[in-house]
Amino acid sequence: MDPIEQQIASATARSDVGHLVLDLRGMTFMDSTGLRLLLSLLNDAKRNAYRLTVVRPHRDVHRTIEIAGLAESMDFVDDPADVTSS
Repeated sequence: MDPIEQQIASATARSDVGHLVLDLRGMTFMDSTGLRLLLSLLNDAKRNAYRLTVVRPHRDVHRTIEIAGLAESMDFVDDPADVTSS
């Protein structure tokens, strides 16, 4: 498990997780490994009833997410300050 997966696993393992914010602003590239991780997170959020919000990544990464068909299932914000608790 790589460091990113470890951090996400640690955050989602908590029984009180109600909202996970994934900040992807620094990403300029995503391959199938990243897409797999996002899909896994989406499924985990549904299974465990927590909200997943993604801070919008670089346009190339966002386009990759769109092409993979994951964007429709994700809640995107442009800035972490835009995240609401509802």
